Amino acid sequence: MQKIPVGDDQSRFDYKVLEKVMKIMIKERLNSEDCSMSEAANAPYHVCSTFVVAKMAKKTDGPPTIFRLYSGEGIRSSQCAI
Repeated sequence: MQKIPVGDDQSRFDYKVLEKVMKIMIKERLNSEDCSMSEAANAPYHVCSTFVVAKMAKKTDGPPTIFRLYSGEGIRSSQCAI
């Protein structure tokens, strides 16, 4: 197993490859790669309840933000783009 040196903040993969594949999948299923998470929640087929937790890079000690695809009691689906 490769050890990551302390202080090494370099990426281990090219995010552009993952982003491209995800956009293709979203467009195939929702007819647009730019739809919001709340639009996906209303898709005519069953979708997996999905959420993403993110923190601001410049404020790592701040609270995380949760983006949700689903709605529930007291929870709205997120308006941000997938």
